[in-house]
Amino acid sequence: MPDEWAGGTGGIVEPVYFSLKELGQIVLLALLVVVTGIFVPQYLLSGEAAPGFVNGVLNLPGPGAGIPIFGASACFFLVLGMVVVKKPWTAIITSVFIIAFTLLVAGPVSIDLLDVYLFIAIIIEIAALLPVGEKPWKYLMPVILVILAVVVLAQMVTGQVWAGENSANATLFPAGYAVTAGLALCCAVACSYYPLKCLIGGGIANACFLLHFFLFRGREGFASAVPALQDLPVLILVALIGGVLAAATAYSMDMMVRYYRGERPAVKR
Repeated sequence: MPDEWAGGTGGIVEPVYFSLKELGQIVLLALLVVVTGIFVPQYLLSGEAAPGFVNGVLNLPGPGAGIPIFGASACFFLVLGMVVVKKPWTAIITSVFIIAFTLLVAGPVSIDLLDVYLFIAIIIEIAALLPVGEKPWKYLMPVILVILAVVVLAQMVTGQVWAGENSANATLFPAGYAVTAGLALCCAVACSYYPLKCLIGGGIANACFLLHFFLFRGREGFASAVPALQDLPVLILVALIGGVLAAATAYSMDMMVRYYRGERPAVKR
């Protein structure tokens, strides 16, 4: 099967060094993460649009319902770096630049606001080492998505759905739950047919991005932002879907560019 992160020798085994062009690509991607993570929500979205859309329009529970959107953005650029550069340590080096640029433009920032980028970069790097074409790794993401989608659908059927930042019992049809479950099943089918490393890495990384928020971003201390147990399935599912779609977009963009240039697709194992 194709290995989307493989170098010319059939795997990510090229020497761990970066050319000036590759370093330029890494720096650019890091800058884009900083821009989308800091300046876009601050100056264009007023910091409220993402959670407002997720809580108000989709009627999903909170807190942290908008976090998977920004986490997916970071995962997109980290995965894009991996599929473009195709060398180990690419995501980790990118995360180091992200932290450096954030400190440069935002001043002193608590480390628990920045270490998440290194954390998800390590997850994406680990995913690059997994034999996703073999069992049980081939079915890891589809099984997780299907299980959570079934749980979310069961909550809909039994009326155990909540909405809003304060997780009040939903009085309207839970469109967000239905859309999330439907997308999860579609992603599960796609991941089963195309068990790419980037899809596993992106999905799990974004879910961990959300988990990091729950543990370290609460206003009242450690784990104070952890939502009620009944909210977790749909929130985790949203994060997984966001990461999978972000990774799929990054992979597709790289493939389109290569096709346009007349380059061969990713090599076989």
